Formats: sequence, structure tokens, C-alpha cells
Amino acid sequence: MSATHLPRRQLGAAAVIITVGVVLTALSIWVVTSVDHQRLPIVMGVGGLMLTVLAALGTRLLVRARSDAENTEEQRSLFVRLQRALLPHVTPTIPRMEIASRYVAGATGVDIGGDWYSVIAVDEERFAFVVGDVSGHGVDAVAVMAHARFTLRAYLVDGDTPELALQKCSRQFDITVDDHLITALVGIGNWRTGEFVLANAGHPPPLLVTADRTDFVSIPIGPPLGIGPSSYKALTFTLASGSTLIAYTDGLIERRTERIDDGLQRLVDVVEPIVREPVEDLVTTTLASMRDDDAADDIAVLALRRVDA
Repeated sequence: MSATHLPRRQLGAAAVIITVGVVLTALSIWVVTSVDHQRLPIVMGVGGLMLTVLAALGTRLLVRARSDAENTEEQRSLFVRLQRALLPHVTPTIPRMEIASRYVAGATGVDIGGDWYSVIAVDEERFAFVVGDVSGHGVDAVAVMAHARFTLRAYLVDGDTPELALQKCSRQFDITVDDHLITALVGIGNWRTGEFVLANAGHPPPLLVTADRTDFVSIPIGPPLGIGPSSYKALTFTLASGSTLIAYTDGLIERRTERIDDGLQRLVDVVEPIVREPVEDLVTTTLASMRDDDAADDIAVLALRRVDA
């Protein structure tokens, strides 16, 4: 679908509606994690419902405005800004960890995707991180992304393990209602010991770069969120000093003209020669090398490197 111009008033109204929904969901999570964690599923359900209703209203405004629009880059620019507004603006400072993250919108089309990343301080030694992707594009996908991001965050802050957080989260989404599936890689790291625990809900495997090798983490892959209540298995390993873990969404490795295995190998080939670069430069160079100029899918990347004290 070609980019179309939406009247500023309707664009602004849609953005305000969705932003209000996100704020209400965030407030629901804050109340739960601050007061009574046993009420989390109920409050998250209410927050998710509010967000879904508000997103639907925003979508209606956007669709109505699109019908009489002219081609322009303004609509795409606003959609990208809206999606970025829902991503973390600040990454927490974690001792002995260098962290770099990036979100890149698809190069074509105006509809934004549901790719996201999060890094969350859990306690004095542990931190959680998530990289996720909602199927499809558009404002509804972004609303589902916000719901998934805040729901997982609430469970992780409440002390749940990655596999338990995903298990609980699997009861919060239904593709027959939401029209979207969610994949997510969830982890908890301990900066002091280097112990990392990962769980995977249908997401591409993270890439682990050590002094000896560059290879994908062999992690049990559970069902994506949205197909019903599911269980997940965790993988525990130690991230040695100097090693880097790279999590990403499928837009980084997928090309229409090649198999997924070819995309995974391309990522290894790109990263291996630049593993010693600062983590920010590593992410920048990897994105520049992997991304097609006409790529339609969004990309989210999160790189975590453990360093000497």
C-alpha cells in the first residue's frame, strides 16, 4: 500500500488515543507491582482491554483519514515516531555490562510493526531483557506490542523466571481475539556471576559471540504467544567476560530471496570480523550490513556484552 497523507488533526488524535492507552496500561502495572502481585492477571487484563479499545479508536481515525489522502512521507514519519515513543528511551546502567539497542522501521510502506526490546533492572545483581515481535503491521500490532511488553515487564519485575513469565503471559493473548501472534526471547542476567537464563517463545535464536567462537544459542523454542496457555523451558549458561549476546527480530535475517538458514549464516559472517568493536559500533555495522534497502519488515536488535570489572 502506498504512503498516504492523513490530516494532521486526525493523526494527532490517533496518536493521543494510543498514547493514553499505553500510559493507562503502564499505570496499571505500577499499581500491581507496588501493591499486590496476586492481582496482576486481573489488572493486566483490564489494562490490556483499555489499550485494545483505545488502539481500535485510533485505527478507525487513521483508516477514515486515509481514504481521501494524497501520497506523502509525513504519514510514515508520524507512524515511526509513534512506534519509537513506545520503546524504552533510556537503558538502565548495569555494572559490568555494555548494552546497545536499536529499532529500525521497515523501508517500505507506512504501517509500523510491533518489534520491541526492553532492559529492566530487577535487583542489585540481576537484570531482565526482552526482544519481541508481533506479527503483522499497523496500529493494532503496536497496541498488542505495548500490551505484551508491559505484561512481561510486570512479571519479570515481580521476580518470575523467564519461562514462568512467558507461561503466565501465554494466558493473556489469543490470536482469535487479537489477530496477532507474538514471539519473544526473554532473559535474566546476573552481572556479578555472568549467569544468564533464557526462555524462547517462537523467536529466532540469539547469537553468542565468545573468544573462541560465534554461534547461535541452542535454546528450547516454545510456542509463540497467542495460541493459548503454553509452557516453556529455560536454558542457563555463563556469559564469560568479553562475550556478547545479540538478540534480534526476524527482520534482521529474513530476505524474500533466500532461506532462513542463509540469513542466519549471513549474520554470523557479518559479526565474526567485527566482534572486537565497541558494542554500539557492532550493532550499527551489523544493521548496515544485514538490512536491505527495500526491506519491508521492522528490526529490533539488542546486544549485551559482559566486561571486566
